[in-house]
Amino acid sequence: MVVALAGILFVAFHWSDHYQWKPDSLFYEAQLLRVQGTPKQEALRRVFHGPLAAERVREEMKDTPPARRTVASPDWYRYSERFYDRRWVVPALGAAVEPVLGVDALRAVSLAGYVLAGLLVYALLALRFRSWIAAVVSLGVLALGPLRYWSLLPLTDSFGVALEAAALATAVLALRRPRPWLAVFAATMLVLSFTRDATLVVIAGLTWVAFRERTRREVATLATAVVASLPAPLLFGAPTREIIAYTLNQFHPPANASWSFIRGRYVAGEKGLVKDDFTYLAHHTYVGLFAVGGIVALYAIRNGDTSTRLMRGGVVGAVVLLLLAPNFTALRLELPFVPLAAYGLALLLHTVWSRAPRRPVPVPGRRLARRGGGPAA
Repeated sequence: MVVALAGILFVAFHWSDHYQWKPDSLFYEAQLLRVQGTPKQEALRRVFHGPLAAERVREEMKDTPPARRTVASPDWYRYSERFYDRRWVVPALGAAVEPVLGVDALRAVSLAGYVLAGLLVYALLALRFRSWIAAVVSLGVLALGPLRYWSLLPLTDSFGVALEAAALATAVLALRRPRPWLAVFAATMLVLSFTRDATLVVIAGLTWVAFRERTRREVATLATAVVASLPAPLLFGAPTREIIAYTLNQFHPPANASWSFIRGRYVAGEKGLVKDDFTYLAHHTYVGLFAVGGIVALYAIRNGDTSTRLMRGGVVGAVVLLLLAPNFTALRLELPFVPLAAYGLALLLHTVWSRAPRRPVPVPGRRLARRGGGPAA
């Protein structure tokens, strides 16, 4: 398949690239060690005092005041690790391949997620559109700069996009035929909840579908999504207020993570995010056309089928995720929009193709028949 080949070629060409270990990556490496049996505090100490963090530690010790240090501060990483404690899927996969790939294990999983993102977006689109439309748009997804960049690092974002697309696809199938797809959908949502927070995208989409169509099948699918998403926050917590305050405090532990602290900084944070996002899109033409064009087409084209309603509702969930983290990340936190924008572009291509004039197909012998010289009886 051309989509798989394109993804694999990208991985092959960039596998030897130098890559950095961001603080998030260090937390996932600590999670990997915990999967392998290392106690939490020991895993954090080994990673943040080990060779993977050494370069950042040296830079901070040289140039950063003690109160603003992150990786070089035990107090900082002990406070911050709570925000990564629900994300076990990528570290678990990394632990499985670590005996073979060593320190490259997490990055290999991230790049595998990049390939899967293309394939699963294709699977989602192929449920509704022609295969060539699904292939073209999926190749467009793999060409997105933010997805490529963040997939090249040891992070969970590419797997988040892949599993979000899988959850949306299995939701469509469960809405069409609950048996056996409702169980598959539940399993997908459970895995996604231990990977990223994009379960909110799917739940928001199903909420809109259930509101518009109001049948038992839609309500049952929504209830399944909610229940399957609960184990991760119930087991490991979902400190929403602390996450917002931490983000607004430039990723440092706030002295008082209260709602009054958030109110004092929130509007300025969101304004900065919107401004920086639009600046990024203006300077990256292809990404801007894909993202803005896809979302606009999703709402502008008149279509009332269930899968389109699912995607339209999902946009609301993706927006809520951004509102919870008003921080510019070169479109890293905006990656949950990718499957939704891809669907919008596929809908646009489908509409253009279906309305394009068709040339009549010539029928052999018709011209001879009009001249009176048809075949002998």
